[in-house]
Amino acid sequence: QLGVSRNLLLLFDRVRFGYTHEIARYRTGNALPLICPISIITLLEPSATSEMIATLRRNPGLAEKIIFLFSETTLETCGDIGRENMARLHKVGITFALEIVNDLMIDVVTLANMGFRVIMAPFRLLQGAESGQVKTEIHPSDLPGLMDRYNMEIVATGLTDTANVSDLRKFNVYLALGPLFDTPKLVRFTTLQEQMPDDSSAPPPPTVNSEQNSDVVRRVVKPREQLRSTPLRDHLPKVGS
Repeated sequence: QLGVSRNLLLLFDRVRFGYTHEIARYRTGNALPLICPISIITLLEPSATSEMIATLRRNPGLAEKIIFLFSETTLETCGDIGRENMARLHKVGITFALEIVNDLMIDVVTLANMGFRVIMAPFRLLQGAESGQVKTEIHPSDLPGLMDRYNMEIVATGLTDTANVSDLRKFNVYLALGPLFDTPKLVRFTTLQEQMPDDSSAPPPPTVNSEQNSDVVRRVVKPREQLRSTPLRDHLPKVGS
């Protein structure tokens, strides 16, 4: 069963990355970065990492349009092999997002050096840190400023009430994700037709035609022109706008 589960996870990550890079290929101009979750099984598999690196090298500029998302557990348990593979991915231009769930004890400097660009934290952690119920290195309202010094952004998740939006302002958090704002949408071939390059030899991107696959690609930011040279918030609408 473990072997089957492992193979299924590798296959699922391969398919998910395939959808992500095909969609990213056909986005031009203000290309928005696509969040692509990666499991620890794939991260620990050197051949899987090599396949993704080969794909990114064959498509210059593609890495700037994709952000790999890792869970807090994956980062804590991936060990030296996982971190080496992350370094290999970052070397070809991939940046990372970290989804945290337990506390705000964030080593900003270390994460920035590893290539992390986005920290996704539940809104409840910000509230808990302010009241002292959640561990944190610094006050939650000072955390975004510290992260900004290292070209990182914090994204609040799990917002379900409009009152939470006004609360975000006192934490100096400008990015948010949750059902209050939007839900995952299907990405279809017709959506990309107008943006496709005039290259008859290029295969069309895959079509997602099942509601079960609507979360294949998760988006956290709006289109912007310069992903790497400018802070994300300068190209994004403020929370509540």
